[in-house]
Amino acid sequence: MLAITLPMVEHVIALADEAKDTEDAGQLETYINGLTKDQQAELQALMWYGRDDTADDPIPFAEYLEFSTTNLDSVATYMGEKIIQLPGYLREGLRLVAERNEAWESAE
Repeated sequence: MLAITLPMVEHVIALADEAKDTEDAGQLETYINGLTKDQQAELQALMWYGRDDTADDPIPFAEYLEFSTTNLDSVATYMGEKIIQLPGYLREGLRLVAERNEAWESAE
């Protein structure tokens, strides 16, 4: 089972969209800090996946997730700093995961 759900990702997108005009990431950061480490890792990996897409030679989502689980320092602050781009990154990440039929599981 996935640690993070589509409604959780959609909520993060909504919080970021609401905060874009003010660039006040407080509510977003509070919500992310309330997530488990596994949920934070998946959310961060999804953001990176949507941000870094290289269509010619895509990096599998599982590799982003593996890297994310070892880089969980200040995820909420890190994502809050990207408040303006965050909704687009997450939407693109969701689209790519669905398009490429990639599972949200760790690389083995």
